Amino acid sequence: MDFKVFIILILVCFIFVIYKFETFKIFFINTFKKIKIKNKRIIFSIFLSLVIYSGWVTFWMAYANLWFFNNEFIIKHFRGNNEPSDFSVSYAASSLDSLIFFIVIGLITFLLSIKKPEDETLRTKVSYIFPGYDSDPSLIKFLQDKISALACISPQVHRVVTFQELVRFDDIDKYAIKTYTKSNSLIKNIHNNHQYNNDCAIFRATADKVDTSLNVDLLGEIHDLAIIKKINQDELSEKINLITCEQKLTNDDKCKFEKKYEMELAAQESIQFISSGWMLQTSWEKITYTAARYTSSQKLELHNELKFDLKIHLISPSNYPNGEHITIKSGSHTNFEFGSFIPDEKITLVLESTLDELTCNDVDDVVVPIADCTVTAND
Repeated sequence: MDFKVFIILILVCFIFVIYKFETFKIFFINTFKKIKIKNKRIIFSIFLSLVIYSGWVTFWMAYANLWFFNNEFIIKHFRGNNEPSDFSVSYAASSLDSLIFFIVIGLITFLLSIKKPEDETLRTKVSYIFPGYDSDPSLIKFLQDKISALACISPQVHRVVTFQELVRFDDIDKYAIKTYTKSNSLIKNIHNNHQYNNDCAIFRATADKVDTSLNVDLLGEIHDLAIIKKINQDELSEKINLITCEQKLTNDDKCKFEKKYEMELAAQESIQFISSGWMLQTSWEKITYTAARYTSSQKLELHNELKFDLKIHLISPSNYPNGEHITIKSGSHTNFEFGSFIPDEKITLVLESTLDELTCNDVDDVVVPIADCTVTAND
């Protein structure tokens, strides 16, 4: 290619870059959008300087007759018929050497120093989101803990609720139902390179006390509480039991059950959190199941093992804002699919059947009263 044409092309490109500075800058930055660059304007300036300096070196290489030999444009407008001086040859060679050194060393340094944003440590990510607060270690740790907790989600929760036995209290026209609940929560750490640690996780189950005149002592039992690890690996699953025996909820100061436990998840690791137990649900209280963390989807199965049909009002603000009135036939079940839940969002069940509807005035099938409770399930 003729040198004159080459110089014209360089000038046209340079003018175009200046004219379209913002467009070109955005294009250049987008090519590195997956790469961590602290100051993209600096990178763009370096690239532009490299282009300009490359044009300058090309000119001197042509002037020294090392490139584009005996180019008419150079001879006519710059050098004339004189041979290139030793200085011009030396300067051209030195400039080319500097350009090669700059490109090679700069490229190696650049490739060794770049990181994708997702590969950074959590502290670095927090520093980028909240710049200027590195000097406050307590605040940085607080922000790290909060962001880390948000990255622990439940992709799916499966809960099976079985209404097993009807209980009638003496001297009142109300009832309770022994309700068995089994929950299986899939929990995942969605961090790609950061371990999730929570040494103060708490499972809670609370039973509502009833009047002592009803002669109720036992309010419920927690049968199983465990974490299952290695669920997506070829190795055998590892079950970590959080309780060693049944935990009883009684109609006194022990009507609440709390269990603190540690939960550690490696990056992208998933575990299962399972719980099961029964409680008596009175007809004048609500059953509530509370999301402990962001939940992508939830499945609820309601089984009726009573000898009578059961009317229930299901409430979920984000999924069933107007509620859902259902009747579960004796010996049958019904399923509900829910979308996403934010932390502390609830599913509420309200018993709507009257005692007469359940018993049909036949008290022979009613079991002896043993307890009452309202469940608050945090997992």
